Amino acid sequence: LADALRLSGVDRMYLFTLAGHTPPAAADALGPDAAVLQALVDHVVAPAYCTDAFTNVLAWNAAACEVFGDYARWPAEGRNLLNLLFTEPAFGERLVDRDEYAQRVVRTFRSRSDAYLSDPVAIEMVAALNRRSAAFRALWETHDVRRADTDSLEAILPGGRVVLTLVNLQAVTTPGIRFNAYLPA
Repeated sequence: LADALRLSGVDRMYLFTLAGHTPPAAADALGPDAAVLQALVDHVVAPAYCTDAFTNVLAWNAAACEVFGDYARWPAEGRNLLNLLFTEPAFGERLVDRDEYAQRVVRTFRSRSDAYLSDPVAIEMVAALNRRSAAFRALWETHDVRRADTDSLEAILPGGRVVLTLVNLQAVTTPGIRFNAYLPA
């Protein structure tokens, strides 16, 4: 039923719980969508990645690794955009203003994730980040939101300084999945 309805991971877990069954592991919940998402980002020449509603990075291309860092160097459970921004100094080190970018990600997460902020997974993720990062905690406590489907980002790459414009598509393949591509401005 969850497959037929193409439920997101959170909705799938909720359905299993309602039915009195143990939800499948998070990786199993993505099913074939992981391959579709990887194919999508692989066909984009610009830096691109896909995230779920909790900012877990599900797929990325080589160009995204050039800008943000190689996602493969972090374990799958650690490939959360918020976690990487606030606990991994090597993540996003090529960004001209990494701290400002981190602020925008926190504010955007808060505004886009209204439906998930009461979810136990989101509550624990935010609590863990609050414990591990004073910078995250300070931003989270402001309760600021940011509603933007486009953005700009500046990075210093081996070929020089570039300005990129974000193109964001939401609910790609399933609700909660976001496709982000950074096109040259």
